[in-house]
Amino acid sequence: MQTFSSTLILVIITLSGVCQKATMLPSVDERMELLSIVFRLAGAKEYVNNKIPDYTGDIDRYFAPYKDSELVNFTRKLWQTNGVSFDAVMSMAVNIEIKDGIRFKEGLSDESLDDRWGQKSAKKFIALLNGFYTESKFHEFFLSHSPLYAIAQANFSKLINQVDFTWFQSFYGGSHGGDFHLVVSLTNGGCNYGMKAKFKDGREEPYAIIGTWKTDSLGQPVYSNNVTETIIHEYNHSFCNPLVDGCFKEMEPMAEKLYRKSSKILQKQAYGTAKTMTYEILVRSCVIRYYQEKNAGDGKIKSMLLTEKSKGFLWIDELVSALSTYENNRVKYPALKDFMPEIVKVQNGLNPDLVDQGK
Repeated sequence: MQTFSSTLILVIITLSGVCQKATMLPSVDERMELLSIVFRLAGAKEYVNNKIPDYTGDIDRYFAPYKDSELVNFTRKLWQTNGVSFDAVMSMAVNIEIKDGIRFKEGLSDESLDDRWGQKSAKKFIALLNGFYTESKFHEFFLSHSPLYAIAQANFSKLINQVDFTWFQSFYGGSHGGDFHLVVSLTNGGCNYGMKAKFKDGREEPYAIIGTWKTDSLGQPVYSNNVTETIIHEYNHSFCNPLVDGCFKEMEPMAEKLYRKSSKILQKQAYGTAKTMTYEILVRSCVIRYYQEKNAGDGKIKSMLLTEKSKGFLWIDELVSALSTYENNRVKYPALKDFMPEIVKVQNGLNPDLVDQGK
């Protein structure tokens, strides 16, 4: 596959059993860099990151002739009028492949790509992206920065042994039939995303896409130990978001009431809808369960719960407790999907006026 140079080998794992010891190495993925750079050129503020000045300077100089191209103008329109931003951009990245041109992966399910794209716009975008990729010789640009990517990968790899990737298969249950991908992004504005490509045959390919927001004295990307919690958080998104999608119609009326209780603080974190809030509270509860199972200690768990409530996730105590019930009844609930109706009941049984706001 043309997408990666020999120095940028993506090492993946297949979680075939919950007792398997998993190892993983991160990659800098050409698709994520491509989409991030296109949205940077379009002026999408969440994809403008100058944390690595030498690299972003190269980007701006090399792609300056394309700032008013048809692709960039169309991208700007999608960002301004269709809300194609933040995670929607990375949704496109995980659903395409670069092989004899850019195209959608074969056998994708209808719901794999974020709805904000729209079928017609997505097809047009791919056509224009192909032209841009070829005309700009993007692959040559990508390969020319292999030394930088190798440094990012090496520095990030030091954190990997701190994450138990087998936990996800064990906790969520079911058969996902796909590979986990850990991506280090240098141009996505320092944001982090948990995405998933979904296929008609039931396979799923989860991605954790971690941004870069810190450099050393030489301007090279570095990553601190607290990034491990971010990795865990983003992988949980890959599982939680589809679970919420499957039952949000039943959750929506109460979710809207809960959202109004803390909308100001949630909006400051770029959580602009009740559905996004619901994604986040389930993810954050699952992260807390991860740390509980890893014997993180009562002090850390209490601190995590208080922090999440202060961020507007008002019923996280109740949700974490419900997840404990799920894990203690795995014969009845083999997978978290089977337990989602109980989570719906817990949320819908809340009184928004009495929910603890962590004050």
